Amino acid sequence: MSVPTTLDFTDIIDISIPVTIPMKDKSVKTYSLGLLNGKQSTLYENTRMNSIKFDANGKPTGFTNSADMAPLLVSLCLTTTDGKEVTVDEVNTFPATVLNKLHETAKEINNLNKKTKDEDSITKVFNREDTPCSLQEIRTWLGTLDQEDPDVQAVVKTFSIDSEEKVKN
Repeated sequence: MSVPTTLDFTDIIDISIPVTIPMKDKSVKTYSLGLLNGKQSTLYENTRMNSIKFDANGKPTGFTNSADMAPLLVSLCLTTTDGKEVTVDEVNTFPATVLNKLHETAKEINNLNKKTKDEDSITKVFNREDTPCSLQEIRTWLGTLDQEDPDVQAVVKTFSIDSEEKVKN
């Protein structure tokens, strides 16, 4: 892995999308949709993870209150024109189509709906009909695939094992 010599975030720190929402009383409210800060991101991710339901064996079986995630994310990203945070209760008064668009945009600008390149590669390779189950079968099978394919290369890198100790596990 190459470590960058500089990190310049000036192109993303200033993301602020003007939002205009017509209200039922014919008034118009204006807001700004922006990036989560670290505390907000942690709150959102913890809430999202806490919504996962598990069975008696600890296996994920679904979600509780997953519909609450959209208004939460929007409220964390949305501010009034004078910089005040918008509550979940206020966000819940928005028309559903407005809330859905704000939610999708908030996920997009905060990179919350993007899989990593490796996750995409693993999904593509392991959705094949001939994907084996055991680690040794996986390693053998990966050796038979087109090693020039970038998706295969990412998976091979992910499943490369350097020591016999890891193979035994």
